[in-house]
Amino acid sequence: PLKAVAVQSTVALRTEAAMTRYQGARRFGTDESAPIDWVTPPSRRNSTTTSGPSDVALSEMFAYHSTTMANTVGAPLLVFSKKGGMPALLSHYRPNKTVFAFTDDAQVQRHLALYHGVIPLLLEFTDDAEATIDAAIAQLVARGYLSKTQVVALVQSGKRPIWRSASTHTIQVRRVESKHLGSSRSLDED
Repeated sequence: PLKAVAVQSTVALRTEAAMTRYQGARRFGTDESAPIDWVTPPSRRNSTTTSGPSDVALSEMFAYHSTTMANTVGAPLLVFSKKGGMPALLSHYRPNKTVFAFTDDAQVQRHLALYHGVIPLLLEFTDDAEATIDAAIAQLVARGYLSKTQVVALVQSGKRPIWRSASTHTIQVRRVESKHLGSSRSLDED
């Protein structure tokens, strides 16, 4: 068992070192590195009907474009998930910033810890979406992951919506506000 752990550690260290060469425009490469050609935009392979893309194809397209948008504005991704599907898809497209995946299930949290760039966090979901989103951002600020006036890309997606009545996909860019900083700090403090 110790030898296996040592080998896994070596592989992980070498992989992380290799990933630093792809810093910046990871999907399209840089002058210093070849493009990563195994990450491609999702195709419409699952949508052969006239009703549009299937739920799976739509989720893949949404994850790809959410990652692209977050990379463009330089924002980490914030996603809420009951089963872990969307954080896994976001991880697949290798965003430049962290994916903060909030779940209310400890087993899903442990599962999401295995994905590249995902920090899974437990949070009790309330019936009020805005209150839950504000609580999540406040938790990220309290843990030091976000700072004042920083932006975060909020992703809401899935066949089984948490706060929506139908399956919808939305991306929002939100700024950390004074209400997220707690009672003892304000945005005016330096």
